[in-house]
Amino acid sequence: MSMNYRKISLLLLVLAVSFTLNIVIGSDISSIGKIFSSGLMDDIILKIRLPRAVTALIAGGTFALCGAVFQSLFRNPIASPFTLGTAGGASFGVTLYISFFSAASFGGITLTTVSAFAGALLSVAIVYAVSSGKRSFNPNTMILSGVVINFFFSGLILLVQYITDQANAVRITRWTMGSIDLTGTGQLTVATLIFITGFAVIYGFRNDLNLLSLGEEISVSRGVETDRSRRSLFLNPSALSGSSPLI
Repeated sequence: MSMNYRKISLLLLVLAVSFTLNIVIGSDISSIGKIFSSGLMDDIILKIRLPRAVTALIAGGTFALCGAVFQSLFRNPIASPFTLGTAGGASFGVTLYISFFSAASFGGITLTTVSAFAGALLSVAIVYAVSSGKRSFNPNTMILSGVVINFFFSGLILLVQYITDQANAVRITRWTMGSIDLTGTGQLTVATLIFITGFAVIYGFRNDLNLLSLGEEISVSRGVETDRSRRSLFLNPSALSGSSPLI
């Protein structure tokens, strides 16, 4: 147990150091002194770098939370939004949006995020439909289905990149690589609300998740409605990861 605490403490220390360096160091390490000695500190650090750093932290926490839920639910260390097809579906949704629709926003939420969310839900629906044909829940079947769906969407993304123009192809590649260049306080607020909502839903199923990670028989004997809990614990993290600003 003490070893785990030491690992957690070390990871928190690395996180704190990297978060601080991300805020104070720009493209040139000599810019640290220039920022603190000028009147630009509020504009550069508080309005640009801090929102980007916090957004990256929330995005990383989102994927960590979803990965932990999937690994416990499927009892498999390789389960993640990527192996279950969620990331591929979200990327395909954004690919369609960039290629065939103009940039727009609604209520502070960019349609890029909305298209990623829609693509993730589409992928989840396909994986769940393919896997639900079995009478008993088989986590390996669902993971393999997710891997196949992920490759399928990857092929569709390449097809769309091939038929679209060069500018859109570059935008698609850049988005799939991940970027927070355009992050502001509005996008940060939306990302925070999405994370808190998703975390609250998952936290409500914490006891069911702990029992499901121990096996089917133990879960049923303790009164867990396995179908309902699995459905919620699969759909909610999938939607949460699909809404993340850094898929």
